[in-house]
Amino acid sequence: MFNLKNIKILLKFNIMIKNNIKKGQRIFIEVKSGLLKGIYFSSVKDIDKKGIYIDYPFGNNAVYLDMCYKLLVHISYIEKTGGGCKFIFSTQVSSVDFHYPRMLILSPPKKIDRIQRRRHVRIPCEKDCFFKTLNTPGMLSSMVEKNGYALNISSGGALLLSPEKLTPGTLLELAFSKNNRQIKLNSKIVRRQSSQNGEILNLYGLRFDKELENPRQLI
Repeated sequence: MFNLKNIKILLKFNIMIKNNIKKGQRIFIEVKSGLLKGIYFSSVKDIDKKGIYIDYPFGNNAVYLDMCYKLLVHISYIEKTGGGCKFIFSTQVSSVDFHYPRMLILSPPKKIDRIQRRRHVRIPCEKDCFFKTLNTPGMLSSMVEKNGYALNISSGGALLLSPEKLTPGTLLELAFSKNNRQIKLNSKIVRRQSSQNGEILNLYGLRFDKELENPRQLI
């Protein structure tokens, strides 16, 4: 039977799942005051409606830390996929599971804040590339590759510099050369703006059809 308390628990559980806390996620635990003041490392072992189960952290002498009930801790972690955004939240120690391996159980956080405003972290690359237009409503595909210059790239897209005049909504096939091979990506122009050179060059914000696991492979 669902009551207000159960609904609140489910909402907190959904917050954790939405913000990419998964089994195996590496986390940093900060205690800001008291005898345990410091930053410790751990990994997420499991997640359920009761909270987040993590490896019990060790101190400097490889001894279990005495993290007591309701101890306030501040957690941060880097998202494994989607570009590497950083997330932070504060919570309390809920309980300890003393079965081997020992685990610390953290209460579900009320909210999780994303430090990076963007979903995908931009990586400067300044790399030559080629592109051609694909079938776009109202436009013909181009079989001719045109020169472009990628200023930055992320798991979700890129910033393209080109003298060509294109419109938002245009579908492109991007081609990057690395180690004597071509890596091709389908993308869509989501915005256009003039560069500092005004009429000569244009900047295009691109969104990839599929997210890249490792955008650095193109650099």
